[in-house]
Amino acid sequence: MPIKQLLALIAPPARPVDNEGNWQAAEIVVGAEYPPDFRDLITRYGTGAFFQGHLKVFNPLTIVGLALIKQNERYLRQHREGPYALPLPVHPEAPGLLPWGHDENGNDYCWLTKGRPEKWPVVFLGHGQACHPFQFRTDITGFLAGYATDTFKELIQPDAPMTEAMREFTRGRSAAEDARLAAKDRNRR
Repeated sequence: MPIKQLLALIAPPARPVDNEGNWQAAEIVVGAEYPPDFRDLITRYGTGAFFQGHLKVFNPLTIVGLALIKQNERYLRQHREGPYALPLPVHPEAPGLLPWGHDENGNDYCWLTKGRPEKWPVVFLGHGQACHPFQFRTDITGFLAGYATDTFKELIQPDAPMTEAMREFTRGRSAAEDARLAAKDRNRR
């Protein structure tokens, strides 16, 4: 899905953070080529979170983003066994789940790396419900646009429907901003 629908629903920041970088290096570290619409998403929005900070997208152009991807892969692998086991393999198995985000409710968002990257479906793993993944036959920008408009009945929260005010992107901090804040905090001690 072209990013146009998402851009019409949720304005990107005027000055995105960490929206440029070495995609080839990021893909080597992760061990997968990213879908073109994801690259476009990061170029337009950079580091941050959608829906008033609710859904954080991992930015592989940053060390923190790469670390979150790897950390979530390890977490998903731990849930491959047991009575409520995750029924899908985890990247680097192919096809496997490749994490791209999580939300403040403990839900995980992944791609199923089956076929060409531009055809990877989005997989939603509800907190405590990983044994029942929901697969959406859409790319990440289509998923985010659908999430913003309560298109996916599996994700609609009747007591908290998506509102116009919730359709926003919260810009993240750059690595340099994080370093300045950390140094400032150290100096106060």
